[in-house]
Formats: sequence, structure tokens, C-alpha cells
Amino acid sequence: MWVRPDNGPRMQEATREARYVGIGGVAAVIHGLPRMTFDLDLLIDPAPGNTQAVVDALRDAGILGTDRIEAADLIGEGVAALGCTFNIDVLTRTPQTSFAAACERRETVTLDGVPVGMLSRADLIASRRARGQREGTEDVDALRRIERGEV
Repeated sequence: MWVRPDNGPRMQEATREARYVGIGGVAAVIHGLPRMTFDLDLLIDPAPGNTQAVVDALRDAGILGTDRIEAADLIGEGVAALGCTFNIDVLTRTPQTSFAAACERRETVTLDGVPVGMLSRADLIASRRARGQREGTEDVDALRRIERGEV
């Protein structure tokens, strides 16, 4: 995953104050879809104090290596794409759900010893369905089969 074995404890401490939910390809993999993903998509609480906590957490965990990203860069329309060790897309909202709703329904998983909130399977299905593309439809079908224990 994105946490190197030697910085799992740093990541756990760093993310203690940051409010976020993992979405996108990483959430799809967590829910059982066999998928390659080349970035990390985060839905974050857009509160100013939290945007700073997210920047601080990424810096403290050694993921953001420079000071070029500021909390204000994460607030606004669309996606803040952070080019660092790997690509991180930070969103403050999605068309399908708000941060508050996604956070309330999130599922917590442990990755490299770090508890991480992930988009719920139901929200992931809604997100993939909203895409309407062939890939989105295939993902919904696969997630439904996983739910029924057919995979």
C-alpha cells in the first residue's frame, strides 16, 4: 500500500487529526475488485483546520516531501492533484456524496497497522453506477457478486 513498512507508526500518528475517506481505485481494491490503481483518491472534510491536518499528515508521514502544498490549495472546485511519491487526488466533495455522509458510512480497514477509513461498499457502488461507463457497470456487477459471496 502507500505506507512503507518503516513509516506505518508515523502514518498512524500523522493521520490521527486528519478527517478523510479513501475513495476511488483504492476503495475498489479494498472491497475486492481486482484492479490496478496508480493513485490515491481522498475525500476530505473541507473545514480549514482539517485541510491543514491533511497537509500536515502527508508531510509528517513522508509522503509530501516539500512545502509547496498549502492547506488553501485543497479547498475549491474539482480535485487538488498532489504530485509526490505517487499521485494523490484530494477532493472536498463528489457528485455522489458529501464528506459528512461518506464519513458516517465509511468502513475502517487496517493497512500496514494503520486504521484507514474507506468509502463503504454501498457508496462505492453508487459512485461506480453514476459513472455510467462500461468500466463502472462492470465494477457494480462485480461488487454485487462479491456481496452475494459468488466470487
